[in-house]
Amino acid sequence: MVVVFVPLSLLSIGGGASLLADMEHQSVTVHGWTTPREFADLFAISRVAPGPGTMLAALIGWKVAGWAGAVVATVAL
Repeated sequence: MVVVFVPLSLLSIGGGASLLADMEHQSVTVHGWTTPREFADLFAISRVAPGPGTMLAALIGWKVAGWAGAVVATVAL
C-alpha cells in the first residue's frame, strides 16, 4: 500500500478529490483490493463520516489489512 499511496500523495495538489480516479484505478483494477461497488461504498462512507477527505485511503487500507492497513495507508497518503 505504501508504494501506491505515497506517489498519490505527491499528486494531491488539488486536494483529496484530485486523487479519486487514480485511487480507484489502483485499488480496483491494478491490485484488486476492492470491487467497483465496494470502492463506491467506501467513498460514500468517507464523505458522510466526519474527518479529513483522505479518509478513503484509511478505509481501503482497513479493508485490505485491518487496523494496520488503515494506519499504513493513512500515513503513506
